[in-house]
Amino acid sequence: MIRKIMLSLAACCAVAGLFARQPVAWDEAYRRADSLIARLSLDEKIRFARGYSSFFFYGVPEKGIPYLYLSDATQGVHLRNNLPDSTMVRQLERSTAFPCPIMLASSFDPDLAFRYAEAVGEECRAGGIEVLLGPGLNIARNSQCGRNFEYFGEDPLLTSVMAAAYVRGMQQTGTAACLKHFIGNETEFYRRRSNSLIGERALHEIYMPPFRAGIEAGAAYVMTSYNQLDGEWAGQNSRVIGELLRGELGFRGCVMSDWGSVYDTEKVVRSGQNAEMPGRREFVQEVRELLRQGRISEKDLERMIRPNVATAVAFGLY
Repeated sequence: MIRKIMLSLAACCAVAGLFARQPVAWDEAYRRADSLIARLSLDEKIRFARGYSSFFFYGVPEKGIPYLYLSDATQGVHLRNNLPDSTMVRQLERSTAFPCPIMLASSFDPDLAFRYAEAVGEECRAGGIEVLLGPGLNIARNSQCGRNFEYFGEDPLLTSVMAAAYVRGMQQTGTAACLKHFIGNETEFYRRRSNSLIGERALHEIYMPPFRAGIEAGAAYVMTSYNQLDGEWAGQNSRVIGELLRGELGFRGCVMSDWGSVYDTEKVVRSGQNAEMPGRREFVQEVRELLRQGRISEKDLERMIRPNVATAVAFGLY
């Protein structure tokens, strides 16, 4: 069944021309990332593993790594008034409230999804936003989920086609897209307590196809989810990040946690997570203690932050 879904998706996307390109190939981006990371101090590497001031990736501008600004969300740009320094970004005074994505999906029109995302991406560029924290790709399986309006419905094929169009429309403006929330975040009620128990067939035929489509369309970033998957929090789960996202879906970009969704610093560093967002206050001190005890190494930190730097290089964000 999943093969039929993905063959249909590939045919739809080929017709619509929905696959994006990036300016720097991955191998070259990782080579350049290694050069940049080699210039960082240990303290800078530790700080790079977490967010900065809620909605930035950490930066060391004097070493060629500027701060990057992230903003919500799928149906338009979220205006914020809590930025640390007004000189860091060109703050928008207003933004467009687009029709919700479930309405966009109801059009069954990938070209419209492309143009919709293109318009959102242009507003991001106007506001100095490098990364849009969208599109949201969770499946409408629970009618009480408070964010169903923010996703593309209950059908994995329709969601996949619309997601691929959205990613390409967004990224052709120079704004990077972030697929969220990987994976099994189909409820908002007690999402920081929930444990999603998903069988292998449902996981691969219902929940993963939209993420596969977004990745194949060229998405730069993926955000993990708040919930547990089969007993472990997604954002510190080596199966979710290493096996499913990196292994099965072949994702080479940057993985970030959802905000305040991880709890075990050692697991975060070792799981394949690339940026704990926005970063717990105790994160830096706990990493230093783990290093002191020999439970993690500086090489582990470098492996953690490497995809973050490489993704920014690959998509021209630096």
